Amino acid sequence: MSQDHSGISFFAVGTGRSGTTMFRKLLTMHSEIFMPRETHWIPIMHDYFGLREAPREELIRIMEETYMAKGKSALLRIAKHVKTDYDRFLSEFRKSLPEKDNLTIREFMDCFYSYVAGTQGASICGDKTPDYAQCMPMLQSIWPEARFLHIYRDGRDVALSMSQVLSFRVQVAWQTNHWWSVAYRKTYERELKKAQGDLPIESFYELWRSRHLRAMDDRGRLKDGTYLGFRYEELLKDPHGVLGKVGGFLELPDTDAWVKQAQEMIRQDNVNKNADNPDYRLLTEKYSDDLASMGFTP
Repeated sequence: MSQDHSGISFFAVGTGRSGTTMFRKLLTMHSEIFMPRETHWIPIMHDYFGLREAPREELIRIMEETYMAKGKSALLRIAKHVKTDYDRFLSEFRKSLPEKDNLTIREFMDCFYSYVAGTQGASICGDKTPDYAQCMPMLQSIWPEARFLHIYRDGRDVALSMSQVLSFRVQVAWQTNHWWSVAYRKTYERELKKAQGDLPIESFYELWRSRHLRAMDDRGRLKDGTYLGFRYEELLKDPHGVLGKVGGFLELPDTDAWVKQAQEMIRQDNVNKNADNPDYRLLTEKYSDDLASMGFTP
């Protein structure tokens, strides 16, 4: 991977609750990598403007008005992540933009990624927004050279975890496959009451299934050499092997030293911990054939 110290280098994606947060922490143990908190706003920008130039203030507005389930903007979370006052963060980012009224999404976001990586002294920026597994071909239409790291996990474990997280409960209540469809201007608030009520565990399995199958289908539409997928369970079982593949795929400098350090942070006992959960057993009984068809052992 060419390290030109600008823009985005790779996207780390998944279904959500599939290990991407742990994976981000492992990746950012490399001295050259920084990955901010989840963005979510690129598909919203693309829905409005596609690949054409758009008013820079409109792009900033979309970025500022993309929210997370607990009411904080995605941008505020990123500013806190880099330990910068929000107003200062936004002001400094504005200064990094080209001095013209209209920008493409790529121009705008390359400045954003370069700016946030620069605040941490990193030369490589990655984006860990799991939902972007649902729009990889679109992202590659913006960044043809971008690479995708896709981590996926047994749907029973994902469903149990999703059922405890408000953002996924909102998605089930809305019957939508991705957060960005309800994140803009807090659209999700209309179904908060339903999201906080009783929701069957099967609905979270179906959310996982839909998201997983979409990503697995779209991987075949990406350019050769730009996709690497692996199981969460595989990462726990063989961290040295998987992280070595990741380092090679991203062409990271000092891969061996990073792998040696990162693998020490992995808890290998975090597999099959839900096997005795009644909902896990219910999903196993109901979806055993479905799981097997996707390569997961019932």
